[in-house]
Amino acid sequence: MTNNKRSDELACNEVETDELLLPGSHNLTEIEQEIIWEIDNWAAYEVRSECQRDGCQGEYSSLKISGHQIERVQDLKTIAYQIYESYYDNPRAVPYPVMQSLVGVEDPEIQTAVADELCNAAKLGNLDGEAGCKKQTKQELFEAVLSEAL
Repeated sequence: MTNNKRSDELACNEVETDELLLPGSHNLTEIEQEIIWEIDNWAAYEVRSECQRDGCQGEYSSLKISGHQIERVQDLKTIAYQIYESYYDNPRAVPYPVMQSLVGVEDPEIQTAVADELCNAAKLGNLDGEAGCKKQTKQELFEAVLSEAL
């Protein structure tokens, strides 16, 4: 039997350090995908992957987003109202990491600000739905939760 491993490629269990390897250092294969959040044209999946290298027991979870990422103010307005309506109809917990992953902007400050706006839309939808209030219009929602800075 021949060893097909390249000499410059360490197996995961050969690393001489107590530090954990980053998922990118492993030969990961997706083994399971579970939907954890969904509205209209967007969905978030928790993806479980495991390392396929010999002797490695590495297993990792990651978040995968399906749908167009938010890159413009119009994208934000569209998804914010869809989030509001979804949470109005079905109040539930607001997954902040999912909201952050919807934002296709590299600037961490903008990403955080937009994720906060989306969470505010979801929270308002929860509150209005649970209180039996009339559903707000798009303009009312925008004035209530969207920052003028965006």
